[in-house]
Amino acid sequence: MSELEDAAGALVRTIDDQRVAEERMYRAGYADGLATGRILGRLDVEAEAEADWASVAGSVRHLASPGAHAYAERREAELEKVKPQPGDHPGGPVDWQTGMPLAHKEKTGPEAA
Repeated sequence: MSELEDAAGALVRTIDDQRVAEERMYRAGYADGLATGRILGRLDVEAEAEADWASVAGSVRHLASPGAHAYAERREAELEKVKPQPGDHPGGPVDWQTGMPLAHKEKTGPEAA
């Protein structure tokens, strides 16, 4: 082999060795980036869960407090005092034209017979 062929072969081997080394470094960097992303993602999820749980725990503490139970009992007693008044709407659908509840609408016309 000539000196030029030897140099070309050495250059090809150097380029190939460099490609292998760069591929190895790329794979290592990709794996490190993926692992870091997973860690950061888990930290974000844990922080969100902690914030959500703090909100739930606060609600539970409030509902479990003696004042909340007493308030609920007072409201229930107040609601029991409220009675329907004459002329109150009984609920349910109403006739568009008359405004009368459909349950109490008098039948008129051919469908009444």
